[in-house]
Amino acid sequence: DVVRPRNAAVADSLQRQLQDRLEKTIAVFIQDRSPELGNVGVEANLSPEQIALLANAASARYEISGGETPWTGEQDLSVKFFDRQSKSQQFRVRCRIRPLPQILVSARNLPKGYIVRPEDVARKQLDPTTDKGTGVENPELVVGRETTRTLRAGDAIRPSDIRGVPLVRRGD
Repeated sequence: DVVRPRNAAVADSLQRQLQDRLEKTIAVFIQDRSPELGNVGVEANLSPEQIALLANAASARYEISGGETPWTGEQDLSVKFFDRQSKSQQFRVRCRIRPLPQILVSARNLPKGYIVRPEDVARKQLDPTTDKGTGVENPELVVGRETTRTLRAGDAIRPSDIRGVPLVRRGD
């Protein structure tokens, strides 16, 4: 009984790694076909048989083909690779492709206590490999509000970085 859950956890981890690797490869394929989409999120619906085929791949190099414009939504793609016996393997996979959201970033350095103006913010598309946490997407939630910390140019603006402008300050 003790070995079984560990093996199940290892199998789940391996499956997630294989699926992540394939989804990243598909994301690069989509970005090459449609750069204006920027970073995309990919959800591949893999069967246990397809996971087993990927586990038997000789390398992490997959050739992706298929799909159609506008390159978002449900896409049917073909995955081709060589297994450990140097035999070519191929299967079709249905994926959901979506552009990642854009968040607001500081267009320039903003000091703590600064009232944010429209020209102080810019949009940036999330990068799943580097952007962690949540950023503000709606400029109406930022413009006219006060910064609670110094924001450097390019910093994502989080809800905790801004607050309503106090009507009365200490000492007024």
